[in-house]
Amino acid sequence: MYILYLIIFGAWLLFTIAWQFEKVREQSKILRVINTFNILPIWTFFAPNPGMYDTHLLYRDKLDGGAFSDWHEIDVVQSRKFYHFIWNPHKRTNKLTIDAISEVKAIKNAGILKEIDDMILVNQIKFSKGYMLLLNMIFSHKKKKETSVSRQFIVLDSTNIGGQRNLIPLFYSPFHKF
Repeated sequence: MYILYLIIFGAWLLFTIAWQFEKVREQSKILRVINTFNILPIWTFFAPNPGMYDTHLLYRDKLDGGAFSDWHEIDVVQSRKFYHFIWNPHKRTNKLTIDAISEVKAIKNAGILKEIDDMILVNQIKFSKGYMLLLNMIFSHKKKKETSVSRQFIVLDSTNIGGQRNLIPLFYSPFHKF
């Protein structure tokens, strides 16, 4: 039995190492099949592809007359304080938010790679745990106006290169009724 565990986890380690390289992810059909359930993580803290984007989560309300409210941003992570190395009550919430956004991104990117129809892809995203968590987070904020009838959210990536801020929309949710 020990040998079986060693083989399984050894293979998983090798697949995970291979999965870190973008060319392998794009070209290896076998690894994409193995990763159907997103069991292979991608670590982008360091080379070859460090994280270069800030992620933003915004929402807006649709009002009774059909008008829209302004977009309101939800902090994806709380600002770090000097005492957080000892006491950080928001650490798990921050991690949960980042993981939920990462899951939505991963499903969308996998759908694009597999050339899945947009409507099918949106439905796959809408029934994911990550989407449900983001939706719950969005609806935990009170209505900005009493005439609000539904709410929509968006996930954006942003870069700031040479003082130029670029916003990249990743996913718009449909409107959800209150």
